[in-house]
Amino acid sequence: MRAAEEENNILGILILIDADDDCSVTLANEIVQLVNQIGARYSVVVVVANREYEAWFLASLETVRGSENIPADSVFSGEIEGKSDVKGWLTKQMPKGKAYKENTHQVILTQKIDVDLALANSRSFRRLVHAIELLVDAADTGEAAISP
Repeated sequence: MRAAEEENNILGILILIDADDDCSVTLANEIVQLVNQIGARYSVVVVVANREYEAWFLASLETVRGSENIPADSVFSGEIEGKSDVKGWLTKQMPKGKAYKENTHQVILTQKIDVDLALANSRSFRRLVHAIELLVDAADTGEAAISP
């Protein structure tokens, strides 16, 4: 955040982290408290992906599968946001000797997410979209917003 304070063209900051095993609401509130202590000149919104960012790939599995060594017939059953180690699950879907690599696969799979599908299947993805809407609204009105 301090680096952003040195920039002149910043309209807002999105803080996006994985909850892992922490409570996403508690974690978001703790980060907002830190932001308030630091004092920000810009809008700051916090989004905590429930468990991990890669859960959003499960929320849109129909459009993600079939790329990056994830078989086109991959199916996930269960609670999307309750699944721990989605990275490991993705690796298990891949052919032997292949593994999900965050630096390699995350951007490509993110581009394949169907927003409507992910919105329907993931509460934390809905939070991401809402946070982006808050940033845009704040930029349009010129009023800073801080939100968990």
